[in-house]
Amino acid sequence: MGQPTATTGVTQVDGVRPHYVRAGSGPLLVLLHGWPQTSDCWRPVLVDLATDYTVVAPDLRGYGLSDKPTAGYDKRRMAADMAGLVEALGFERAMVVGHDRGARVGHRWALDRPDQVERLAVFDIVPTREMFRRLDASLASGYWHWLFHLQPDLAERLVGQDIRPPRVLLRAVDLQPPRTHIRRGRRLRPRVLPAGRPACEPR
Repeated sequence: MGQPTATTGVTQVDGVRPHYVRAGSGPLLVLLHGWPQTSDCWRPVLVDLATDYTVVAPDLRGYGLSDKPTAGYDKRRMAADMAGLVEALGFERAMVVGHDRGARVGHRWALDRPDQVERLAVFDIVPTREMFRRLDASLASGYWHWLFHLQPDLAERLVGQDIRPPRVLLRAVDLQPPRTHIRRGRRLRPRVLPAGRPACEPR
C-alpha cells in the first residue's frame, strides 16, 4: 500500500478563503503552523501522520496562500476561521496540534469550542495569559517584538514611505547590524556598550 497523497484546497469561511493541505483518511488532525511559517512547515510529517488520520494543515489568515484581510488577526477570530474550516470540510470534531502562533490559535479554539476540539497539543509557547501576567521590563525587553507589533501602524510606517522611525524605537532597538572591522591590520570584533552604541575591540 502506497503512502497517502497530499492535495491542496481553498474553501470559503465567513468571508475569508483559507488555503489548506490535506492527506489521508480517518479521524481529523489539524496542524496549525507558527509565525512566520505556513502549512508547508508540516511537510516532513504530514504524509506519515496521514497513514492514520485525515490530516489538514491550513495557512492561517494572513499567511501563505490564505486570504490576507486588513483585520481579524486576534486569536479568537483566527480560531473561528479554523472552526469554520473544519465544518466546511464536513467534520464535527478535530484533534489539534499547534506550534508557536498556531498553538495560541489552537488554545483559543479549544476554549471557545470544546465541543469541536477533541484533543489539543501545543508546543513552543507559554500560555498567553501567563505570559502577560508575568510581564515586566526584563521580559518586555526580551520579547520587544511582541510589543512592537501591538503599536498601531508602526510596522507599516517603517516599511512604507515614512522611513524615519520614531525616536522611541531608535532608543529601544539597536538598528546597526554587528560588523567586523579591519583597522591597521587588526581584526576587530563588535561589542555593545551599555548605552546601546556598537563599539569595537581588538580580538
